[in-house]
Amino acid sequence: MRSKAVFFTTALLQFAIIFGGILSLVVILGVFEKLFAILATGGITRGPAVAAVAAQSVSIPASTKVLSVEFEVHGKVQGVFFRKHTKSNAEKLQLTGWVKNTTRGTVVGTVEGPAESVKQMKKWLRTRGSPRSRIDRCVFKNERQPARREFSSFDIRK
Repeated sequence: MRSKAVFFTTALLQFAIIFGGILSLVVILGVFEKLFAILATGGITRGPAVAAVAAQSVSIPASTKVLSVEFEVHGKVQGVFFRKHTKSNAEKLQLTGWVKNTTRGTVVGTVEGPAESVKQMKKWLRTRGSPRSRIDRCVFKNERQPARREFSSFDIRK
């Protein structure tokens, strides 16, 4: 990543010198100084680049078993930020997978990760959910132990 940053810095500096003069050079250097500071401190928290980095940081030791399970949550689970809270909780537990609303008024998805984290997420899906939701029941199916993760992040699907 650093070599790409050096390449772009060099290219922008050349552009500034040729086309913009000293003032542009100063502005560009200031922008890059801030960008490098943000990257160095991990201050960026949203966007595709962050998702890619976050996916790489979700690591499971080789000795930890990976579990995967599909779920469907019934009750008042649409229009109450259920998917948003599911994603947040999954990321907190270092789980990957996806969640989406259905036309039946339920929420479905898949979670995968360390067995203990999947167990905690199943409990959360059965009993807690988002603050404004009402969970009548949660059905789990196809629980299995894949050889490796099938997802690199946890996504909200449309």
